[in-house]
Amino acid sequence: MRKVKLFIFLVFSFLVFIEKFDAAECSYKEEIELSKKASLVSANYTYEYVYDQNKLNNKNVKYIINIYNISDGLRIMVRNSLNNDNLYSFNNSNILNNTVTFETFNSDENTTYNIVVLSDTSNCSGSLRTITLVTPKYNEFSQKEECKENPDFKLCSTFYSYSITDSKFESEYKKYIDKKKIKEENKPFIEEKTKEKNLKEKIIEFFNNYKATILMSLGVILIMGILIIIKKVIDKKRKVI
Repeated sequence: MRKVKLFIFLVFSFLVFIEKFDAAECSYKEEIELSKKASLVSANYTYEYVYDQNKLNNKNVKYIINIYNISDGLRIMVRNSLNNDNLYSFNNSNILNNTVTFETFNSDENTTYNIVVLSDTSNCSGSLRTITLVTPKYNEFSQKEECKENPDFKLCSTFYSYSITDSKFESEYKKYIDKKKIKEENKPFIEEKTKEKNLKEKIIEFFNNYKATILMSLGVILIMGILIIIKKVIDKKRKVI
């Protein structure tokens, strides 16, 4: 009798263990649902000017990085290219309205942020998706007086990927100004050439639009001219006779 009871107890314990083990596994349905949620997560950045006494005109930028649509069952981990450590970690305790925001002052070089979307459920774990976001290098030379006068100059953009030195800026700026002067000096000639080109294009366009009418008119004029000449020849012959 004891053996029977022991056997029943062991079978019952095994079934409970199997049930708990199955419940702990991540089902295909849960994986699909989490993947759909992860696909909706998005990220962007904005920037603001901030005071920085070490920069030109005491001006620098800070980036505000926003991550949206973080549904229940998801958590976020953020790394950057400057150091691959986990910079930020977000879960239900610090996610507000499905959104998280953080600020960064890494403006001295292009910085890549890897925003890893992970499962935050007990039975489904692992990475679901990685979003890559790059904040550009701030160009402090954009605050120079030359840039205020010539904002179209290529080294005057707010963000620039390459290193710029004072000497490089001055030499490139001189080239830019020289080309600009030549362009201004040639402006009347260019405008005249442009007018001539526009006139030719208008004539060609007019001909293409009314080609059939023009050719028919010319044909009629040609035929009438030939008839007039023939008539004159015939009249002369009659007079001679």
